[in-house]
Amino acid sequence: MDEALQARFDEKFKELLALAKKKKNNVLDYADILAVSVVKNYAALQTASGRYCFRATVKQLLEGLPEQFVQISSNTIVNITRVTSISTKNVTLRRDNITLDVSKAYFGRVLEAFKSNN
Repeated sequence: MDEALQARFDEKFKELLALAKKKKNNVLDYADILAVSVVKNYAALQTASGRYCFRATVKQLLEGLPEQFVQISSNTIVNITRVTSISTKNVTLRRDNITLDVSKAYFGRVLEAFKSNN
């Protein structure tokens, strides 16, 4: 992604995070994000304190999020620092033992990221 496009995406993503938390007038930290699910062009960002929806594609999110975020299926990205366990079929997240399915196509990358993080 070229610098101008990256800067535009970074600014837009910060705005979205700020809007999601505007009631409390603070911005979400990447560490607070558990996972992001995308259906068509709508993303649902899951945090420990709630869910926030906005327009974005998986590709846009992957290009803008830091390396700690790993795609586990065609429509789901997780914060690998929040994963407590991984199997060939799913990952479990720290908060409330949330379990999300892992696609076979993404399992190798997910396992590598999990090992690197632990």
